[in-house]
Amino acid sequence: MEPESGDNQGRHLRRPGSGESEGDTDPALNQLVAFAATLCGADFAFLARLNAGCLEFKSCYGFEPVDESLNAMAHKQLVEQREPLLIRDAAVDARVAPEGFLLPGAGMCRSYAGVPLAPGIQPEVGILAVLALDPNRFAMEHLATLEVLARQVMTRLELYERLRALEMSQRARQRTERALAVERLFVAAMLDAIPALVAVVDTAGRTVRLNQPCAHFTGLRVIEIVGQSFTELVMDANDRAWAAEKLVDAAHGRASGPHESAWKCGKTGGGTENRRVSWTVRPLCGPDGEIQYLIISGQDVTENRQMEKALLSSESRYREVAENSLGIVFICSMEGVLISLNAFTAETLGYPAASLVGHRVTELMDASGAATFQECLRALERKEDWQGTLHLRRSDGEFRRIALRSRRVGPGQERTFVVNHGVDTTEQYEAEEALQLAARQRELILESADDGIFGIDLDGRLTFINDAGARALGYTPEELTGKDFHEVVQHSYADGTPYSRAMSPILEALRRSQPARL
Repeated sequence: MEPESGDNQGRHLRRPGSGESEGDTDPALNQLVAFAATLCGADFAFLARLNAGCLEFKSCYGFEPVDESLNAMAHKQLVEQREPLLIRDAAVDARVAPEGFLLPGAGMCRSYAGVPLAPGIQPEVGILAVLALDPNRFAMEHLATLEVLARQVMTRLELYERLRALEMSQRARQRTERALAVERLFVAAMLDAIPALVAVVDTAGRTVRLNQPCAHFTGLRVIEIVGQSFTELVMDANDRAWAAEKLVDAAHGRASGPHESAWKCGKTGGGTENRRVSWTVRPLCGPDGEIQYLIISGQDVTENRQMEKALLSSESRYREVAENSLGIVFICSMEGVLISLNAFTAETLGYPAASLVGHRVTELMDASGAATFQECLRALERKEDWQGTLHLRRSDGEFRRIALRSRRVGPGQERTFVVNHGVDTTEQYEAEEALQLAARQRELILESADDGIFGIDLDGRLTFINDAGARALGYTPEELTGKDFHEVVQHSYADGTPYSRAMSPILEALRRSQPARL
């Protein structure tokens, strides 16, 4: 049976979500509907979509399309059961009215075959069906034919959705790139502005980035150490094993610290020396909740520890050093009663020193902090020192976060007391929180972009690249970070001749600090 010509051959179908007018057509879907009528020997065929409980005819063959109530159509069963429906003869089939199917302008049809466009799921797209005036026009093989054509229709409609999503992605692309550029500058500036020693490593402990204070402290150039073990580069040999264990714990979601260990410090005249650093390690999760990086934040406490040694050497020396110390220093009994404190501690807490002596340290803490300090005192009964973090309340009610190291001193039980030395890490902790949030925002923006986004330094080496960009080049982000961009991506002239390093437009734009469009 050949398709009819003229207006009845195929009615117009609008692309879903495309915003096209009623007169716009999709020849491919019109042809599929006409093809269905031809293959099945049908008088009529249609492609309809479910809309607010009614079937809205989108492409028809052999009749004028109008909207019909779903309840008025015999294919209601097809929609509700989501299975192909074959009516050989309406006059003898109890599932439908004996007079058959009424199509506007086409009369009563006795035969019907239809398939849902999305079998097995909620039929939000609709039906592909054929009808005939005479009975017994269709058989099971016609349903099989319609199912094949229905898959072609679905493929076409899915293509429309993908094109629509691509158009939306392209519109958002420039906004994402601009936001990424601003956010990247913000994160970099904030990292370098933090006075703490900050290092970003991956979950395997390999170095990703150091902020300026950390790079200056260690004497390392980031471009030379990316991908190398952080503990091997920075830690003293005696501390590497246990420090690496702390990184493994953080890679499994367990933040820890403050810890204290010896770090290699680069000296101006060449060579290195060891410095004592108090540091913490925290995991940083990506958009999917998976841990992607670890943030190590430290503070040089070498002078503080040297001061503590002098303090322990003699009581007179202690009083001289403690009173002039710019760190928090106080002595308490094994029961937690304050015996003495230096001026800096009193100033930090906002109290006169004399008003605190004789009071319990726990009076300056909330319930959680008091429980932690009691654990500290119990631990000092078994060992010589303890370190942890406590929150001390100032006179104005504000709590300060103190990284504390406590040591038991005294040869006998009657003379035993506890020397406490602390560093106020409140600003450092808040900066770490802000850094973690900014880094998370950066990762979200990078990974939300469908296009490849990367950054290079002034030497032309890749400093970062998102997953989409790495996949396009056939690598992982870890494999590309630190690589020479010109060697990885060989740009070329229109005739295919590759640019030399001197003529590369990207590197030229980098040297001139001007934008380039290729």
